[in-house]
Amino acid sequence: MLRETVRNMNRKLALEDIRTLNQVARDATAGERAMAGLVDFFMATALGLVAVGLYGTLSYYIAQRTRQIGVRLAIGAIAGDIQKLVFNQGLRWVESVWCSASVARLPWARFWKVWSTAWMVSPPYP
Repeated sequence: MLRETVRNMNRKLALEDIRTLNQVARDATAGERAMAGLVDFFMATALGLVAVGLYGTLSYYIAQRTRQIGVRLAIGAIAGDIQKLVFNQGLRWVESVWCSASVARLPWARFWKVWSTAWMVSPPYP
């Protein structure tokens, strides 16, 4: 249809590769869209691994403390207090991992600063 319209306007034009602007834009960004799809896939995989790791860690932690939780319930502790205890101790573990990761990130930031200076590229974060 587009070819016929252009041909009706001027028959002297050589029509080889007629595409709409949307097709040109889609073809021009195909590589970036494919890379974004791969990044999305690996991000989802990493998020799934983090979720499985957290679940495994918390279930192991609770399995280790099953007797203590049972004794507390037998003595008369309220279930909400037990939940707060488990949540607070789990939160402490997450905080310690977060702080360790933040400290471990500092040499990495220094590496990126040296790398960006040597290769004249910008680091992935400011």
